[in-house]
Amino acid sequence: MRTIARDGDEVVFSSRIDRRSVRGGKVSENHYRIRCDGLPHHVQCGIAFCTTSCTYKAENTVEGETASPDGKKSYWTREVSADGQEMRILAYADKAKTKLKSTQVLDRVK
Repeated sequence: MRTIARDGDEVVFSSRIDRRSVRGGKVSENHYRIRCDGLPHHVQCGIAFCTTSCTYKAENTVEGETASPDGKKSYWTREVSADGQEMRILAYADKAKTKLKSTQVLDRVK
């Protein structure tokens, strides 16, 4: 279960992944709120902390960059559809966002 919401200039993120059905699996949860001001902010990512920065490009679009504890960076865009029923998460291999790595389409759960 993943929840991503906008609260003014902030992104509110919450996730819960239940891997108990897998041998040795656990429940993993992340919850954070960051200001999308283009500056880096520390957020929980698993058992460690990542650094994430983001900016709003439009009312329904946020772009960002996340650096993991090992220094690897990911670049992403999140866009909510006009009807608010879908979110597309685009992951890129480069900061210029010219090399698309993956696309996820999430449906809104009511």
